[in-house]
Amino acid sequence: MIDAGLRAAGHRSARYTSPHLVDLAERFVIDGRPVAADKMLAAVADVQSAIEALLAEGVLQTHPTFFEVTTAVAFELFRRAGVDAAVLEVGLGGRLDATNVIRPVATAITSIAYDHQQYLGPTLAEIAREKAGIIKPRVPMVVGELEPEAFTAIAGIARDRGAPLIRAAEGVTISRARQNTIALRTPARDYGDITMGWRGSIKSATRWSPSGFSSSWMRRDGGASRGRRVGACQTLVAGPARSAPDCRWAEILFRRGP
Repeated sequence: MIDAGLRAAGHRSARYTSPHLVDLAERFVIDGRPVAADKMLAAVADVQSAIEALLAEGVLQTHPTFFEVTTAVAFELFRRAGVDAAVLEVGLGGRLDATNVIRPVATAITSIAYDHQQYLGPTLAEIAREKAGIIKPRVPMVVGELEPEAFTAIAGIARDRGAPLIRAAEGVTISRARQNTIALRTPARDYGDITMGWRGSIKSATRWSPSGFSSSWMRRDGGASRGRRVGACQTLVAGPARSAPDCRWAEILFRRGP
């Protein structure tokens, strides 16, 4: 949905998600389409050559993992394409994730649940602290609906790093208008009826709505109807700084003009 919003607002955007369902190219999306096989293979070959050289020089002690390699391939594909912005989905956790090497425009944690406890820790607070590793100094962090202990852990890290914390659902009201259509009101404006771009329950749509919508996307450019749910857990947005001031994340990312 964030990728669709960026494109609807006139930006050339890319998206990196995992896992893929059928084809590896599903992980690397530019201009709303998976990359062509020849371009993907060329990037893979160049990344492989770089890894082999680094191993031979002793710079790398072990071969990177599959996810680390695909992340490097994504960065190289997006660099070659010259995209304005890229939407990156964290693979596991956040603090030690391969995607956590960039300087983002904004970061987001949509939810915290008991998952991968053998790697992230046994409690929601510990899991939240690992995921909060994506928070960067003075970079806005958006959070969805979280359990109190998870929110407290994330808020503490955001405060320590001077990162503005935006609660996506704060002041937002969403009601069902009809099938696949919601009525959305935020502190900034009343968006009226919005038709979602996927089939499914409105409940799942509303979970994403507050942090993903903007006026240029939903009303004028139809980004909400173009959005497709891809099943991310936290989303990292990177690219040239286009943001302005303290305002809702959606408006930071998608607003046209000054």
